[in-house]
Amino acid sequence: MRNEDPTPERVKGEHEKRKKMAPQREINRSIEEWGVKWLEAMKGLRAENTVDNYGVMLYNLNLYQEQHGILEPEHLTKAWNDKWMQWLGLERELVESSVGALNKNLKQFCKWLNEQGGVMVPEDWRQFPVYSSPPQKFFLEISELEKFYNADLSKYPGREKARDLFCFQARTGQRVSDLYRTENFMIFNNTIFMRAHKNQGQIAVPMTKITREIWERYDGRLPVMAEQRYNRALKEALKQAGINRMVEKVTLKGKEKKYEKVPLYEVITNHDAIKTFCTNAVEMGMTVHELAVITGKTPRTIERTYVGKTTARTAMNSMKRAFGA
Repeated sequence: MRNEDPTPERVKGEHEKRKKMAPQREINRSIEEWGVKWLEAMKGLRAENTVDNYGVMLYNLNLYQEQHGILEPEHLTKAWNDKWMQWLGLERELVESSVGALNKNLKQFCKWLNEQGGVMVPEDWRQFPVYSSPPQKFFLEISELEKFYNADLSKYPGREKARDLFCFQARTGQRVSDLYRTENFMIFNNTIFMRAHKNQGQIAVPMTKITREIWERYDGRLPVMAEQRYNRALKEALKQAGINRMVEKVTLKGKEKKYEKVPLYEVITNHDAIKTFCTNAVEMGMTVHELAVITGKTPRTIERTYVGKTTARTAMNSMKRAFGA
């Protein structure tokens, strides 16, 4: 183009010509490079916590590569995945549920990679197992929740806030992502109307005496706590309030299951507030279909995951009727 006028058309044509001749580095990215690109693509499309979990998976994948060599997309076979899962359990000493969660996110990564033109990802990524023992969920009895709510934690503001957040969740069934989004304009006729962040379902949550008191205590703006800080302060608050009922904790490392007897405050997290709500609500006479309207979860999910002692008691009562006490 030295002796030609650099018109826009000529410049554009030369650019397109060189672009076609240039080596296609796009498909030659390493797994680590693809991971960075994936996280950027997921921001805004997935919840912040989900993207964080994707990052945790990639962190472990990079650790694996440091020990076993650099991976290319074509290396992600079922045989490799078996080694990866074994490494997570034995070398990283992760419990089964964590291994399953990481492999589930790895499948999402592989699915995305498969959609990028020219990237060779073996089809057996679809067979990567995400089996895991479902994470244990615990709950507070109605009497324990009342004791917890009325405990004097005023000397420890962090614990007091965690207690209020948990009790609010335990009387609304809200996930943390919805809890922090709740605002005054969403409340009409003493009911919170909002769209669930996770599944975009419409939910309607009646306010009760406890939730109204907590809401007004913070002038219609609940405190926001990072999840780790929330769970840590929650455990401390429960311990201080004397919520120390013994429960069985089951963990799995590699192929070995471990059973421990621990106080309730050691294992409770903010996620258990939803089980506390559902279990106690059914105990007080609500149906799973009514809970589905309030929580945005399906009746099947509520029955399988979030209803605790009530299902067991119903089974016990039925057995007594059948066979006698």
